Amino acid sequence: MAYESPMLYEQPTDTQHVQCIIDELQLAAHQCLTQGYERPADPVNHMQAKNAMQTKGANTTAVFDVIMQELGMLKTLTTQALLKQRADSGALQPLQKAVSLWKKRPGVKALFDFGVLDAKSHCSLHTANIRRSQLLEDEAKAVCGLTKDRFPKAKPAILMQLLQQLHSLQEDVVFQADMSHCMQAAASQSRWTLDNFAYGSTSFHGWLSIFQHPMVKPHVLTALSNGKDFQVWGSSIGWLVFYAALTYGLRAVGYELLSCHVDTAQQLASYFQVPGVSFHAKDMLKSDLGDTSIVMLASFCWDRALHKQAAAKLSKELMRGSIVVDYSAQLDAYFQQIAKVQIPVSWNDQQTMYVYFKP
Repeated sequence: MAYESPMLYEQPTDTQHVQCIIDELQLAAHQCLTQGYERPADPVNHMQAKNAMQTKGANTTAVFDVIMQELGMLKTLTTQALLKQRADSGALQPLQKAVSLWKKRPGVKALFDFGVLDAKSHCSLHTANIRRSQLLEDEAKAVCGLTKDRFPKAKPAILMQLLQQLHSLQEDVVFQADMSHCMQAAASQSRWTLDNFAYGSTSFHGWLSIFQHPMVKPHVLTALSNGKDFQVWGSSIGWLVFYAALTYGLRAVGYELLSCHVDTAQQLASYFQVPGVSFHAKDMLKSDLGDTSIVMLASFCWDRALHKQAAAKLSKELMRGSIVVDYSAQLDAYFQQIAKVQIPVSWNDQQTMYVYFKP
């Protein structure tokens, strides 16, 4: 049975022209969300959105609201046409006319003016598809390199299937919308700002280059031989936790405040039968570090105050000889920096990663 997440949305098949527009809208929605801007509490109407779209940046939230509304409208038109096609083979022909009328809606016109949609529907997504294909090719090369002689506990087949599912999931617009609402709910109930819940992903081949670094790999092998845990603070939908478990056979633990992310990670772990992983919808500052010797902080968007509290906890509770991997250099005052590696991540092709040692 194929894995089916309640968040996954199967797009309706349609003519290439309409599918192109749907893809462009979904890509634009993803770009809006990955910038981490807070959506307004009140719905934005078309005229407000058109005015808001005159400048980029903080008004990205207005763009997202209009994209979601118009994407829903377009998908409704497409679904209706497909249902009619079952009874009438020519039912898809009027769809182009319906789409032409849809394009005249104020919100859609604003999206064209803003540059979200190509006026000639040439599908700007083509470039993104090329980049995504290259990314998956690079991931596949890295996974194929997990040979038994070098990585005796690796499970490359499961890892590759998981990578494909994770990449597909993060591009799904329904997943993105649910995540946006989950982020806002968590921020409203937390003492931390919305930026702390921003979503991003790290490539497997990039992650592997960190842990195969000559200054880092010995610590990984020591953790394995001593039966110590690998923890991720801000584990999202499980990427980094799955990497550690399926590459080295480490016991891997994820802490994440967004319950929707934890649910997704647990579903994936269960379906793909990933051994040695656990996910907790719990504040990382309350985590137990007693059996942990490697910690990875998904800290790129954290407030300085949050990062400071995390550093203080690690400095006090993490056992000597442990390592910490961070997306910033803010731990320089607490630990000894032993490595610095640049890797591709979803928001930056050359993100500098810092590895610290606790003497």
